[in-house]
Amino acid sequence: MIGVVLFLVSPYMFNATLSLDSLLPFKQEQSLNPGENFTIAEVPPGKLATALYNDSAGLPLLINATGGQISSEDLNGTFAAECYNTGSSTVALYLVNNMTAATDVHYSTLTTSLTGMIVAVAAMIAGIFLAIGGSITALVGLVLKPRSRPQFEGQTAPQQRSPQLPPAFWRL
Repeated sequence: MIGVVLFLVSPYMFNATLSLDSLLPFKQEQSLNPGENFTIAEVPPGKLATALYNDSAGLPLLINATGGQISSEDLNGTFAAECYNTGSSTVALYLVNNMTAATDVHYSTLTTSLTGMIVAVAAMIAGIFLAIGGSITALVGLVLKPRSRPQFEGQTAPQQRSPQLPPAFWRL
């Protein structure tokens, strides 16, 4: 029972950790001239920032951070950037217009804790194992449960016998 509850609750834990609704649709807009940059996210220590953006040129912009680890990916004209801050101070994630013309950038960002995501995934996995273990235990209990014999009228319960002492006891 606990396994089923954990399994059913874990997607809500995961959604509460991520707040994916804040990423789409793109909620913010910024115009950039060639060579200009702007901060797209501030990443506190131990947090992960995810940014989705597209621009009027349809080309990726240069992504920089004052520290932390950055990865980016092209998703058919929408670009995703992630920055995980392993340091002890806040990291700024910013976009730079590396093109020769001005561009308009539409973006959304989300900052989340990896710990919350790990807990949600662990709860889902634990829920699966507990549900499987509980199901197996219930099935084994149903198959192996002691069957009681019906009592018919006129039958009496078997008499309790007094314990038999071994013959060596009487020789003492």
